[in-house]
Amino acid sequence: MNKNHISIDEAHLEQTIFLCQKEQEQNIRQTNPSLMQLILRFMWLDFRFYMLLSILGLMISLLLIQLDTENALIYTTIYFFTLGITALYEYYKNRHYQMYEIISPVYLNPCRSFMIRTAAIALNALCMSILLLPVFIWNTSIPAAEFIVTSIIPLYIMQIIFTRLLHKIKGYVSAVVLYALFYGVYLLLYLQFLRAMITSSIVLLSILLVSGIYLINMWRLNMELIDTERRQQKWSCL
Repeated sequence: MNKNHISIDEAHLEQTIFLCQKEQEQNIRQTNPSLMQLILRFMWLDFRFYMLLSILGLMISLLLIQLDTENALIYTTIYFFTLGITALYEYYKNRHYQMYEIISPVYLNPCRSFMIRTAAIALNALCMSILLLPVFIWNTSIPAAEFIVTSIIPLYIMQIIFTRLLHKIKGYVSAVVLYALFYGVYLLLYLQFLRAMITSSIVLLSILLVSGIYLINMWRLNMELIDTERRQQKWSCL
């Protein structure tokens, strides 16, 4: 019995497969949100309370500064301290409800979500500092350099320290205690020893140095988290 053989052109077959894959990718892009939309939606859902508190706190701080100029540094110190406490609360809330285990299979896994949270907190603190800085520049009785040294620089230093200690701190209360202790010690050292030595050039050099160390720390932390993620994926495949 003779069998009929169908001859298929390999080149046309590969072209058809390529066009089908391209059509599938186009359909996926149309039906699924983009990566940027996914990240922005994640930040909106995860940081609504934090952003609302930072904006309301900024307005209250500006009002108190206008009413009581002499204690402006105290109000801003309390404001930035509250921002840091709120950021710690958000982190431990997510860990308590095991959000990292829930999102582990998707793109926004614990590694990426932690980096996005940390970057968003640092960026928000920097924006709030920039919004407050003109108030201190216009008010000649309060040096702008002192505001930077008591708000922006300690905030970045604490970010560097806590990104290295988060896995060793077991609870929210201990994190708040360590955060408050560091902030209190920093302000005490500043008022007792460093205040008289502060100049504009020293402040500029300090903020550049701290920002550089912060970026290097985040880069190294990112590489460490990526390596950990790869090892976990390797063992899960075995």
